[in-house]
Amino acid sequence: MSGDGTRIVGLGWVNAGTAHAFQWDAVNGMVDLGSLGGQSSRANGISSDGTVIVGWDQDPSTGWWRAAKWVNGVEELMAPGTYCGAGQGVSSDGTWIVGDNHPDYNDDGWRWSNDTGFVSTGTLDTLLVHADIAETFLPEMAEELAKANVEMHCDERSLAILKSNTSLKLVPAVDDDWGKEFLALIAAVKVVDSLDEALEHVERYTSGHSEAIITEDYSAAIRFLDEVDAACVYVNASTRFTDGSQFGLGAEVGISTQKLHARGPLGLKELTTYKWVIFGNGQVRP
Repeated sequence: MSGDGTRIVGLGWVNAGTAHAFQWDAVNGMVDLGSLGGQSSRANGISSDGTVIVGWDQDPSTGWWRAAKWVNGVEELMAPGTYCGAGQGVSSDGTWIVGDNHPDYNDDGWRWSNDTGFVSTGTLDTLLVHADIAETFLPEMAEELAKANVEMHCDERSLAILKSNTSLKLVPAVDDDWGKEFLALIAAVKVVDSLDEALEHVERYTSGHSEAIITEDYSAAIRFLDEVDAACVYVNASTRFTDGSQFGLGAEVGISTQKLHARGPLGLKELTTYKWVIFGNGQVRP
């Protein structure tokens, strides 16, 4: 429903299951906005002025789900470059769209705007800081995050260090913050006493997608790489590089957090299988 309540949108199926978008208003009544192109579709959000509808539909040629956007009845399909993507919500002015992807193949969120196109929001969600540097590092880091209007969900120790700066957006962390994908300008912050404690935290809360360590200690870096169970592990680099195009796979189809048969960014090779073909003239195995 639009913000002023004058327009209602939805989906229906006509002609043996072809999905169509519909709208209703007091002036025009029920109007068929046309086919969405897929066999199955869903509208998840509408801007407050009723001009932008977002949702998702199923590509009839591949069977994959894709994000969809309708502006004044005109369909614009947007593919976030992953296995599938669902449009989940739209800003009140219709300029920002957010969504998510298949939980088995790519648990990133994404956002879209006319200015930036698709942008992955599968970025930093939790920051663990060693106690030895917390007093100096956290205030500097928080200042940088504040420039981007990031809200920090802090454990008791990090909150004690940062609370004197009233310009920061600080929230006491709760248990649900650890391991959570916020899909927003939010980061959970925790102070740890050792690499052991950090690794235990990662083991408990990791999504299995991407994990990174920032360190000058070579042995800590190697231990992190060896012990962290994730599709991609980084030392002194951004996890935003978890992308098929960055890894030389061409167009990325998805990012698998499973272990078999492929893991991490997926290209066409990882999505294909094979069979053995044997010619003979009567041979048998003893």
